[in-house]
Amino acid sequence: MKRKNTSSIKTERATLALKVVMILLFFSGIVTFFYPFLASAVNSFHDQSVIEKFQRDYALLNENQKKERMDEIANENKKLLEDNKLTNIPGMGLIEDPFESSLENIQNVEKSYFRKHMLGAIFIPTINVSLPLYDETNDVLLDNGATLLQGTSYPIGGPSTHSVITGHSGLPDKRIFTDLNKLKKGDMFYIEILDEKLAYRIETFQTVLPTQLNSLKIIDNQDLVTLITCTPYMVNTHRLLVTGVRVPYSDNKIEKQKNGTTNYLNFRMIFLSLLFLILFVISLYKIFRIVIYYKSTKRLYELEFRVQKNKTSLAGVPYYLSKNKIDYKNGNVEGIDFRISGTDGKVNFGRKLGGRYYIYTISDRSHPLFLADIMSLKGDAFTVRVKKHRLFMDKKNSSHYSIRNGE
Repeated sequence: MKRKNTSSIKTERATLALKVVMILLFFSGIVTFFYPFLASAVNSFHDQSVIEKFQRDYALLNENQKKERMDEIANENKKLLEDNKLTNIPGMGLIEDPFESSLENIQNVEKSYFRKHMLGAIFIPTINVSLPLYDETNDVLLDNGATLLQGTSYPIGGPSTHSVITGHSGLPDKRIFTDLNKLKKGDMFYIEILDEKLAYRIETFQTVLPTQLNSLKIIDNQDLVTLITCTPYMVNTHRLLVTGVRVPYSDNKIEKQKNGTTNYLNFRMIFLSLLFLILFVISLYKIFRIVIYYKSTKRLYELEFRVQKNKTSLAGVPYYLSKNKIDYKNGNVEGIDFRISGTDGKVNFGRKLGGRYYIYTISDRSHPLFLADIMSLKGDAFTVRVKKHRLFMDKKNSSHYSIRNGE
């Protein structure tokens, strides 16, 4: 008899340990699945904070400082026109492909580095993109937003300018330009740089090799911006060029679109964070309940309750106690103990080892199934409750049951 009890205890321990492992594996799977989405959402939320801080800091500059910065950028654009209207683009022998170059001279990059190189922001509402825009392309800046390809026009608008803005695609924790291939002709994107707000309508798409970028030259009297990223997704053998032509900036409509993008990104971060937190709490609770279950099986608790049907105490009703779910279809309705309710509706099964028990009756098919659990190790009695899913109630004649622990 002792051997049987010892074997049963070992089996129960193994079952509980397996449940804990399964919960941990489930949560690990959830973390693995949700990480790219949550990380992307958090990074997008951070991008909005960076953009807002830049806008606040720029607003604090005096007019002379703003004019000096704008004149400096405008002069850089003029120099490009003097150079035979060419841009220093990859494939023309002046700099390497932006997605294959490395930043060897910068280590332990500080926030001041990003502030120094930040120009403004780019918004693409159709694909919910809202990114900081930096003034040169390198590994560090590419990992933190969109970047202006050095040697191309600064995106401040004006005839005979052609800005090239680069962005990564396929990063595990950031979207950046991953969805650029989902854009269509006629879609809009917007650029805010210093005091300028510019709108561009997408006109052309090209997929080319990294060395075939002649279409990025400046064109007489045209105000162009080309967005560039790697393609195909995760293969990156080619470059996707999405070129937009400047159109008038309509404040009300555009601000509404930009705000919609920002709100979407913020909502996504909050929603995914809450969902992740809820799943984490549920997993912890499940493990906590398993620990309570295991510890409660070491001692005895009082199992007693009173039951009423339509506010009338049930007397003379046989109740069965079982450690397993009831299988009525196969006629398995046996229990490990049996009691009959008294005139006051009280049912007393005495002191039982902790854990979970199922309490049922076969005298009336409309009775619900009761559960007896140990909810806290501090108490001395089981908590008895009605199982929400009434396995064998007659739906046509369902009755209201009230149940409370015995006194």
